[in-house]
Amino acid sequence: MTRSIFTRSAAAGALALFALSACGGSPEEAAEGDAPAVEEEAPAAEVDASDGGGEADESEPKADEADESEAEEGEADEDTGSAPAGESVEVPIDETFTDEETGDEITVISAMRDMPSEHDSIYIEEGGEVLYLQIEVTPGEEFGGVVSMRDFFIQYGDEEENAKSSLGEEISEAGYTEFERAPRRDGATEPAWIGFTVEGERQESYTAAYVRPETEILGEDETIPEFRHEFEIPAP
Repeated sequence: MTRSIFTRSAAAGALALFALSACGGSPEEAAEGDAPAVEEEAPAAEVDASDGGGEADESEPKADEADESEAEEGEADEDTGSAPAGESVEVPIDETFTDEETGDEITVISAMRDMPSEHDSIYIEEGGEVLYLQIEVTPGEEFGGVVSMRDFFIQYGDEEENAKSSLGEEISEAGYTEFERAPRRDGATEPAWIGFTVEGERQESYTAAYVRPETEILGEDETIPEFRHEFEIPAP
């Protein structure tokens, strides 16, 4: 696994802190684009009522027809919405572990199984699953850098493929707090959630892992070995 880089907190001063990630680099920040211009709505055409309001315009839909049209639109919206595989359920994990090299303490609190998703509904329809993992981090004080969402993995299938982590916008829309990163300089975090999409076949339980890659200390001739801790996400 690619190495990452730490700075010692005592020597970091006002320098930028280097982020950790499972692949050895910090997660890319999404650039915010300019807001799209909003076109002004054209004013409605005035109705000529000089003739005292003649016959009704036959091009306008009747009340019954309008109701039927709205009902059909509602059904279409439901067809294109999220498609959960089953009823969502929270399963407890309650497992705490410590990276002895860095002093980081991580608690995996629980997981939400079978979450709905509009973004990744195709994988759910094909037999996959969307999961949310709830964690809490108390970073060590010796080093700079961050604990990142990309340091967490969920494995599935015979080839132990990794579920992709994403869905931050949907996590927020569902009323949960998204976990992206925990800078060590900021101290402990509140419980927050990471989203994962299993693009293969859904499993009754999963092996998950936290992996901090092998790490070099900036300005010192010292390398910290990789740290890995596995835990289980149980069946609902």
